[in-house]
Amino acid sequence: MELDRTLTRLCDAMGKCERIKNTVFPATYSLYTHFAVIFFILLLPFALIDSLGIVEVPLVAAISASFLLIEKMAINLQDPFARTSPQIRR
Repeated sequence: MELDRTLTRLCDAMGKCERIKNTVFPATYSLYTHFAVIFFILLLPFALIDSLGIVEVPLVAAISASFLLIEKMAINLQDPFARTSPQIRR
């Protein structure tokens, strides 16, 4: 009896994973996110120029790098069962 319930739960979990794997993630989401990050990075120096001076350059570089890395993580999380890491699909 316990083995039957365990196999049933395993099959249910496999079915759920298969549905996640086969779910199509719209490419426009990645595209809009990428444009928003680039737009933010381009406007960030103008927002910080009055208050930070020369410290602005490394700060903008660090913030930009962190946002680009977060975007790359999001792209990799779009396909959790991929055997290789997916590239930006455009």
